[in-house]
Amino acid sequence: MLLGARTYRLFVDYWPTATNEVIAPRLNALRKVVASTTLDAAPWGDWEPGVVVRDAVAAVRELKAEDGKDIILWGSISLFHTLFTEGLVDEVQLRVCPLVLGAGKSVFPTGADSVPLELVEAKPWASGGVLLRYQRTGG
Repeated sequence: MLLGARTYRLFVDYWPTATNEVIAPRLNALRKVVASTTLDAAPWGDWEPGVVVRDAVAAVRELKAEDGKDIILWGSISLFHTLFTEGLVDEVQLRVCPLVLGAGKSVFPTGADSVPLELVEAKPWASGGVLLRYQRTGG
């Protein structure tokens, strides 16, 4: 699990002690990498702490070279923009919820070169939301 510093701060205040959440044990057991220029440590309650990296691009290149499972980036839109621009994002999953908030950051980096994406799944939920999965096809 890859997190930026802001998302890490939000997650660590909730997930390590979220005993009533079905996904909490699996999420808490994941290897955690926190990209930050300000944090020196990333404790995770009684669970294995996260590893803090200063250079997210270099760290993700190293992680992608390892054998193992996928890297998941939750939240951390600024970090996503950096990794997407560097060509380090293979798949984008968007969860569209039927709620208009009015403003926010763009999902994709502005001013970047065009990057072709292919829709590989569109899964509606009973709540009216949709999971959209796209894979990078070039660029």
